[in-house]
Amino acid sequence: MKTDASEKVPVSERFFAIDRNVWSRICDLGLNEAVCYVVIAAGAGRSHTVSNWSAEAIEKRTGMHHVRAKEAIGRLVEHDFMTVTPKGKLRRYDLNISVEPAFIWLPLSIVEGAAGERSPVRILRQAQDINALRLFVDLYFFHDLDGNGGCEWRPGVGIRIPYQREIVGAYGPYTLWRFDPIPSEQGGIVISAYQDAKFIVPDFWGAWRMLRRAGFVDFVEHLVDADSLSGEVYHPLPMGRHGEPGEQAITNAALAAGRRMMSWHVSEDAVIIPVEDLKPNIQLIGVARLLYKPHTKQTKAWFGRTGEWAKIASAFGEMASGIKGASDSGIKDNSRKAQGEF
Repeated sequence: MKTDASEKVPVSERFFAIDRNVWSRICDLGLNEAVCYVVIAAGAGRSHTVSNWSAEAIEKRTGMHHVRAKEAIGRLVEHDFMTVTPKGKLRRYDLNISVEPAFIWLPLSIVEGAAGERSPVRILRQAQDINALRLFVDLYFFHDLDGNGGCEWRPGVGIRIPYQREIVGAYGPYTLWRFDPIPSEQGGIVISAYQDAKFIVPDFWGAWRMLRRAGFVDFVEHLVDADSLSGEVYHPLPMGRHGEPGEQAITNAALAAGRRMMSWHVSEDAVIIPVEDLKPNIQLIGVARLLYKPHTKQTKAWFGRTGEWAKIASAFGEMASGIKGASDSGIKDNSRKAQGEF
């Protein structure tokens, strides 16, 4: 008996695809149909369109009874999203994709689960939240770890945590920037998403809160060279316990350097970062990042940045170790006025 080579790859490293051109229309049919489609697509392997995973596979992975799974599959066939061909006691499912498919690359672990945990698809089916499932899958289309550090964050088209910035000092060729999240009128901090963003779904914020409560998405801060459509990520700078260890090392080193450059004591939670004077438009942005990552070429390229992160952290470390004493900032009056905030 031959085994598909892809089956030898750990679940955590396998991925599958769904055509975004049909995904929203499938969700319009209902939650059961959307869940069934995701599971059947997950069973397609490298073909992306041919699967043997049927109602029993759906029941095993999502908890949906196979009778209701068969009914949902029937509606998917009726609306021409797939065709079914008998294959002995089994069934072959051919997914009908668009002429020019826009593939969403998804990690198999969102269906199979990881480390013995319930899978995201199972959890979202049990929550009976079609908008959360629709948003969860759709976000992967805009999830570019190598290019963005996560999901699209740019103004007008993305989702992010915006930060306020303020110059609080200077040291040699560096400007000392303080960054703070913006307080929300409802409590907490402001999270921004834009109506023109292509991943907006009905009851977007309800769906988003569901995904965050489930731990499927969170924010990892990044310094960007400009908060604009032309801006690019400069380097990660995660706050709290978010991000990879190599990214956290950058934050620890950058905060240490910023504190040493200040001419007075600052509180431990003040985010003060030294940035070259030649980067006047620098900004801190909380970038949304999905927990389960598809092991595509882009993701592998992002994981390959660990060496780059180590160099950035080392540069901040050397910057801090070379500081003998803080200099006059050049904006002494303004800084002292704000000193009560530190």
